[in-house]
Amino acid sequence: MAPPTGLTREEMDLVKLLKEIETKLQLLQFKQGKGKDLVEKGYATTLERHVDSLAAMAKEVDVIKAKIEEKKLENGDSMDEVGGWSSEMDAKLEGVDVEIEF
Repeated sequence: MAPPTGLTREEMDLVKLLKEIETKLQLLQFKQGKGKDLVEKGYATTLERHVDSLAAMAKEVDVIKAKIEEKKLENGDSMDEVGGWSSEMDAKLEGVDVEIEF
């Protein structure tokens, strides 16, 4: 997909980060679906590796989220707008956190 035209470098960076976090969240959702199967099969080592992978990916999403928050503020978004977006991302990560702590 070609980047949108007429955007500043900062806006293009934000678009790139938003795409990156979207992709990571999709991958997390995909991996979460596999977790239920691993629990049913009872493979302890595989399950441990799965949990470690989910935790690492959740941390990556959190780092990207912080970069996006910073970019949004730099681009003039209000604290309320950034806070609302951040809350949406946190809600998406809650399911992963529950599975990691399981």
